[in-house]
Amino acid sequence: MGSVASSDKHRPRRRLIGYCVAVFAALTASALSGDLSHARAAPSMPFYWPLATLAAWRALLELLVRPHHWAKTAHGVSLRQIKRFPQPDQSAPSSAAPASMSASG
Repeated sequence: MGSVASSDKHRPRRRLIGYCVAVFAALTASALSGDLSHARAAPSMPFYWPLATLAAWRALLELLVRPHHWAKTAHGVSLRQIKRFPQPDQSAPSSAAPASMSASG
């Protein structure tokens, strides 16, 4: 039983060391590749991992409670796309046949 108590005592320290090692590895890889644009994401890792854990638990709970529900997220929708590609006019009748498919002939 003594080993369990000492293991619990060192758990926060191990977690902090794990976060520091992961951030250091990400920063080192970014520096070695010469692309520092991804270095700004490294400090957010300690926040990302607990949030990802919460999302996984939520997904598991929803799978058990509502197995056929799909929580959809709209990705890639922006005002620029809406302005650039307007929706077709809904007032025109959609059942009209094109001129090339006339009955004469």
